[in-house]
Amino acid sequence: MSPPPASFIWPQFILAAALTRIASRFDISTATNAFCYADTHAGPGRIPSTQSEPFDHPDIINTSYFKSLSPLLGADIHPGSWVTAARVLQSIFANSDDYELDVNDIDPSVLEQAKLNHETGRLRLWSHDWFKFLRDRLSMARPPNFVFIDPPPNDPRGPGFAVNAALLLDTVKCPYLMTYNEPIPQYVINLIGRTAVEITIGSQCTGVVLGGGAEAILLSILPDLKQLTKFLSGEFAIQTPRNDDYTI
Repeated sequence: MSPPPASFIWPQFILAAALTRIASRFDISTATNAFCYADTHAGPGRIPSTQSEPFDHPDIINTSYFKSLSPLLGADIHPGSWVTAARVLQSIFANSDDYELDVNDIDPSVLEQAKLNHETGRLRLWSHDWFKFLRDRLSMARPPNFVFIDPPPNDPRGPGFAVNAALLLDTVKCPYLMTYNEPIPQYVINLIGRTAVEITIGSQCTGVVLGGGAEAILLSILPDLKQLTKFLSGEFAIQTPRNDDYTI
């Protein structure tokens, strides 16, 4: 069964907006390897779906995501997160492929498919447990500039490792997006100290937490998220930390 459209439109819309803001700061850099994007659970780069996806919306101001959908991959196939990221980076670094993609997936067959779906940028493939991949990548001489934390739903360790990953990236001030598919408990929001934005369609909840500097994009895209929620016939929710020590 194809996933509900919000389960990939929601995080990818926010990813494209945040990545555009952050990567644009590197546009004037003359250094090599100007930007690096890392994806903890990348998949093959293609998402099958029988659902129709909004390719444009007149009331949405931030168009980074919609622009990343071109060229189309087919009527029932849409770009995965790291292909979306690569397309956003390509639009920013238009004169070169001066950006890197660290793509991790535990399934070697998925990575073989990723090679075929690679479009632009310098691709590095990893096949580790996603949290080990993140630790190893952060320990390298040149850390990533943005991390997409997408824990596999069948991770037996539960959501706690995603929280640890978020706290780790906030500590090292690395911008990140953490996605989840169940309503996030308030104590987790308090622990991370970041605001979560959620869309619920029927029984399916899809949420995103931004941190490490990426949270600065939230206020500017909140009106767009409300419009996107209406377009997808969902319910919008904002979960904020309740500890006085935290602000976004």
